[in-house]
Amino acid sequence: MIVAVLGATALAALLGLAITRLSGLGASIVTLAMLIVTYAILTNWTGLTGGAEAFYGIPVVTTKGWMLAAVFVVIMIARLFRGSALGLRVQATREDELAAASSGVQVIRSRYLVWVLSAGVTAAGGVLFAHFLGAINPDGFYLELSFLTLAMLVLGACRVSPGPCWAPSS
Repeated sequence: MIVAVLGATALAALLGLAITRLSGLGASIVTLAMLIVTYAILTNWTGLTGGAEAFYGIPVVTTKGWMLAAVFVVIMIARLFRGSALGLRVQATREDELAAASSGVQVIRSRYLVWVLSAGVTAAGGVLFAHFLGAINPDGFYLELSFLTLAMLVLGACRVSPGPCWAPSS
């Protein structure tokens, strides 16, 4: 787990140097392109990954207790992050990038640190998921999961945002 989290974090640190300089639609497009390139590598590099076949033989060591503990740790990380100086700076860049930059917030640096932190947390979740199932394949993490996550973010944002939204609130 440590090797996977460190590897994903290192890769995110490298890719984040370019991605975090973008904002809005450009960052979304580059992130989607990164997903497509990663999927192509995982499905076509049969010598390293086995191709489109599933990765079998992963030891099933994750229990519901481990998952519950991981959820607790991630919630604590998110809670501590939200109230931290970095968390507040990132919230400011989300609300108004120009105003945050005018107030002295280093927008690119703040987004870069959050990008790397989120990659580490996501990698830990992926390792737990793989050790729970015992086998994973690249199709399980491709466009369907990405669009489902995006739909949840959009609909969830509509429910909690004070402004108008296309989804009816009840």
